[in-house]
Amino acid sequence: MWHPGLMIDVLGGVFYACLLCGTYLLGMKKWYGWPMRVAGDIGWLVVGHWIGLYSVMVFSVLFMVIDVRGWWKWTRSSGAEKEIDDVLKRCEATLRSVERR
Repeated sequence: MWHPGLMIDVLGGVFYACLLCGTYLLGMKKWYGWPMRVAGDIGWLVVGHWIGLYSVMVFSVLFMVIDVRGWWKWTRSSGAEKEIDDVLKRCEATLRSVERR
């Protein structure tokens, strides 16, 4: 039989999994890591409200603001990182061709 404590534990685990998966996806440079992290933050905000832990709610809001700001900055990046990656790839290709000679 489900009781409120068990439901909160299960939902907390689901939201924690969202945060972990979102962090992993961001490490793999996938854009959908950001919304997954924000979903986990919103979930922890709700769980914190249900159990009355204001510290969890404050940290959820703080992390949500950080995640949304990161997402916003990432979508508006100047492309400088891509240019650096392209230059590094060309340098690596040049070095490989020199080594083969």
